[in-house]
Amino acid sequence: MAVGNDSEAVYLLDQVVMQDPIFKNACNALGLALEADGRYQEGLEAYSRSLEIDPKWNQPLINKIHAFWALGKNDEAVKILVRV
Repeated sequence: MAVGNDSEAVYLLDQVVMQDPIFKNACNALGLALEADGRYQEGLEAYSRSLEIDPKWNQPLINKIHAFWALGKNDEAVKILVRV
């Protein structure tokens, strides 16, 4: 992602998640890469997976806010803001 190759980052992080599906940081990073690649809905799904692994971790929630805003789903973003 740092060199602007978001699709390659998605591919590599997807490989990591397939190898270790309970690696919450990889799921969250996959969400970030998907979002950077313009794939916001898929990013939301990756963030949700990360939250299933660790429901108390707030970073994926914050990332979901950004994805919801990008999709124009402001109500969903505000619901998260109220919880965090």
